[in-house]
Order: sequence, then structure tokens, then C-alpha cells
Amino acid sequence: MAAVLNSSTSSVTLEVGEYQDFAKHQAEDAPVEAAHKPKGQFIAVVLLSFGLLCVLQGILNICLRLTMRMPTAEDGSCETETKPCPQDWLAFASSCYYVSTQRRSWNESRQYCLQNDADLVVISSIEEQKVLSGFIKAAWVGMTDREEEGKWTWVDGTPVNTER
Repeated sequence: MAAVLNSSTSSVTLEVGEYQDFAKHQAEDAPVEAAHKPKGQFIAVVLLSFGLLCVLQGILNICLRLTMRMPTAEDGSCETETKPCPQDWLAFASSCYYVSTQRRSWNESRQYCLQNDADLVVISSIEEQKVLSGFIKAAWVGMTDREEEGKWTWVDGTPVNTER
């Protein structure tokens, strides 16, 4: 829009035309476009970093679980895993079981086991109990109340968990 004022004749001329401010339009569009681009790139980098951290955490968890399950030489479980069970013995997990065909008392059975570098079974899980009950119908287990009547313990000294 343009206005012309002529003072000698006291006339005012007003011209109206189509006016466009190209510089202003370009200035308004450019910052908006530029502002969105870095923000989008930042979000993409953050999401990629988070994804990589999740993958790394998963790998570390797997390594830790595998390390915790590996037997150590201190607990002697390396020998039992690499050494197979003797002939006529039954294997379950990392243990060997001998089921005698001879009928003996609890004391005689324990003495026989001790003479063969073994002991009566200490059942430490429901799975082990199920497997053993599938092997045999009746057997002595390494549970006793000799120390105190009614207070049951395993032959290795651990208390019997009767709540299972």
C-alpha cells in the first residue's frame, strides 16, 4: 500500500496494490524448518543410544547367568560332572544314585554307602523326589531324628523342610 499527499491542492491519493514481503516469508519458514531438523535428529540419536544400551544389558545378563551356573573347583561339582556314574548306578542332574537289591536296615544301608564313598540320599528338590520315586518303590533316605526325637535332619546336617 502506498499513500501520496499533495499539500498545494489538498488532495490525497491512495494507491492500493498487492504487496508481498518475500524476505519476511523466507525468514519465517527457515527457522521453523531448521528447528525441527535438529530436534528430530536428537530424538533419533537418543532412541538409538537407548536401544544399544538395552542390547548391551541383555548380553551382560546372559553372561552373568551363564557364569553363575558354571561349577567351580571349590564345590567339587566339576569332578561329578566330568566323571560318569559307576556301572549300575542311576544318574540325575549332577548326582549318582545306587539302588541296592539287598534288603538292609537304615544303619546297614548307611554303612554300605559310606564304605563306597557315598551316603544315603538327601532330597533337595521336588524334581529330585519325583525322579527318585520313579526309580524305586521303597528305599532308605538320609533322614534321621537321632540327635533329638522328632527333629528331623538330613545325614549332611541340614534340617528337613517339612513345609514342601
